[in-house]
Amino acid sequence: MSYNFLGDIMLTLLNKEQITKIYNEYMVEDFPPDELKPLESMLSMLERGIYACYGLFQGENLLAYAYLTILDNLVLVDYLAVAKHLRGSGIGTTLIGTLKEILADKTIVIECENPDFATHENDRRTKLRRIDFYKRSGFILSGVSSNLFGVEYVILTYPKCKNTAAALKKIYLEM
Repeated sequence: MSYNFLGDIMLTLLNKEQITKIYNEYMVEDFPPDELKPLESMLSMLERGIYACYGLFQGENLLAYAYLTILDNLVLVDYLAVAKHLRGSGIGTTLIGTLKEILADKTIVIECENPDFATHENDRRTKLRRIDFYKRSGFILSGVSSNLFGVEYVILTYPKCKNTAAALKKIYLEM
């Protein structure tokens, strides 16, 4: 399944081979090891029908990607990244906007690293920049936080979720 917009830019539902290639070529660089789950876990969730991965392409060139856990009316953005050389160009905003359209009947949940636990000032600014990006895209800080494998997160939702803690627990238990 592909969504065509902005001329030759396509959002494509990825197959197992594409998921693996993006994991090995991009994700291992884009995410710290303590935040990146094993590829086998992602592929297992894909086989169980609770995981979907999208790539934003211009021709053969990957611009951005989003890996999502989907349960009923809930979606957890597990991973989202823009190619390094395109960060700050609006590609991430385009991807988030398109995902919001595709998933319009669902509540989208995002975990962002908590800036209160930054190790230095640059780290804190990066974490705040990520949160601000999602807020500009319409996401709301839920007031819920989580700690996964020693990483502290704040939770944002779109639209506002009535019971974010319960929604997050449901997703985590299924994963």
